[in-house]
Amino acid sequence: MYSQQEYEMVRRQTIQIETEKRALLRILLILMTLLFVAALVALGVTYRLYRGHINAADAAEAKVAALEVQIKQTSQELQEKKSELAKMTNTATQRQAQVAALLPKVLTSTPNSAEVAEFARAVYNSPGRSVAAPKLPPDPLFQRFWRFRNEGKTEVYSLARGQIDGQWIIYANLTGVTADLPRAR
Repeated sequence: MYSQQEYEMVRRQTIQIETEKRALLRILLILMTLLFVAALVALGVTYRLYRGHINAADAAEAKVAALEVQIKQTSQELQEKKSELAKMTNTATQRQAQVAALLPKVLTSTPNSAEVAEFARAVYNSPGRSVAAPKLPPDPLFQRFWRFRNEGKTEVYSLARGQIDGQWIIYANLTGVTADLPRAR
């Protein structure tokens, strides 16, 4: 049989043990709460960084898509410009060939009127609206207007000559365009 004092001592020890357990549980609860808050903060920061990277990736993808559209448009424009340039080069080559074929005929003392009109039109459509002549062009080329009929229109050209650094140049000017009137029957 136990005495009252022993009962009190066991009771105090039990209360002390329970108090220490509660204190330990309280400290563990505080630590776990702090760890939970730290984990939430870390998770928030990580999510914010993740969204920032996702937004940057989305913006980069949108920019890439816009640049691809721009590249397609630019390459299409480039192809159009190349085809225009090829067409212009082809036309210029044809004009130069036409001028080269007509120039000897025009430089004779008595050129044909139709040939001179065709020559004037070819010179006018040449780059710079001029062509180099190997010798002094005859005066009759520059003393009148030359009429060229084209698709229901009459184009009137005048020719002029000049000399640059000892080289004779023939210039063509379009002085008028008139529509041909229908003929009465």
